[in-house]
Amino acid sequence: MLQKASKRQLYQELKCADMNYALPVPAWSVHLCMSIGVFLEGHCDCCPKALGNVLVCLAAGVYAVISIRQQHLMSLREEFLAVIADTGCTIEEESVCAYLGPVQARYMVLKKGLNEAGRPVDN
Repeated sequence: MLQKASKRQLYQELKCADMNYALPVPAWSVHLCMSIGVFLEGHCDCCPKALGNVLVCLAAGVYAVISIRQQHLMSLREEFLAVIADTGCTIEEESVCAYLGPVQARYMVLKKGLNEAGRPVDN
């Protein structure tokens, strides 16, 4: 996937990383996150932790659009919600839609609502 993305020459930088660990980018440096089909059983050893590793990199006021398979989210909902809150994010929008065939996914728009000092971001 990274090879295909690099051919498009749309990105300043592409990195390969294991989301189960801290990502090789500075905290507060990412200005948009879209992740569809990543946070599901089998893709990340510990999905809530992997989501936290992504969210901690978001700059203040930035949005993340993610999907989590509904069944997986429901089995770990409290852990996912804790990670979202602990990283200073809030759920701005949430809906359940078809993902693959009969499989449902929960789509979320998250917003990093705190700045580096831990204070709310002014809108």
